[in-house]
Amino acid sequence: MTLQASFAERLSLADAWAWLDAYRDAPASEPLPLPEALGRVLSAPLAFPEDRPDRELALIDGYALQAEFTLGADSYNPLSLTLVPKGAPVTAGSAIVCCAGEAVPPGADAVAPLDVGQATGAVVDFCAVVARGPVSRTKATRRAAATSRLRRAGDWRRRRSRSPPRSARRN
Repeated sequence: MTLQASFAERLSLADAWAWLDAYRDAPASEPLPLPEALGRVLSAPLAFPEDRPDRELALIDGYALQAEFTLGADSYNPLSLTLVPKGAPVTAGSAIVCCAGEAVPPGADAVAPLDVGQATGAVVDFCAVVARGPVSRTKATRRAAATSRLRRAGDWRRRRSRSPPRSARRN
């Protein structure tokens, strides 16, 4: 069978929408254990009882610091911050080494990648300005990502005015 023959019986867009609208009702829902739910769609929105993680987490290995104390740093004018031990809060002119996935220390608003700073003893020199945040994904970003991955069955119909589903598009 040739590629042309396989598309010999295309539906018009109106017929495709009519076929989809005929199946408007979602099938009945059933509770399933998580391992058996693979490939299924949600029958209702997923609600989270509380936001997790409950604190900001570092996305990369680096130095937790206050970004404003790196303003003006460049290769001709490196700025030095004092390294403090883990568990201490980040204060003006200090930085703490942190690993990806760890809680960002109190007082830090940025995590600079390890290659931006050069540590020598208890001092780290920065040769570039570090932008403030995000040290981790915000609650709104996490919620939007979860919602887009876990759409309810039939949600594409609400977006009908924008574009039809991929299977109903004409080439």
